Amino acid sequence: WLARYEEFRDQYARAREWQAMCSADEILEIADDRSGDWVEKLLPDGKVVLVVDPENIARSRLRIKARKWQMARMTPRKYGNPRC
Repeated sequence: WLARYEEFRDQYARAREWQAMCSADEILEIADDRSGDWVEKLLPDGKVVLVVDPENIARSRLRIKARKWQMARMTPRKYGNPRC
């Protein structure tokens, strides 16, 4: 269909661009969401302190990288690696 029908090809390309833009919005939401970055830890003396949760931060980083990878594949001219 992409090769045969120009109108469909144009619509498909626009849909892919919109999909990539939605991923960009998701990236901003993930980056701005600080919930879960800090967790309560109970110390031996019974005191509760807030500590950084590196697992949550690493997962957010992975989610962002996955979306960036997907965006580069969907719209390589706009979000792809310029060295390739």
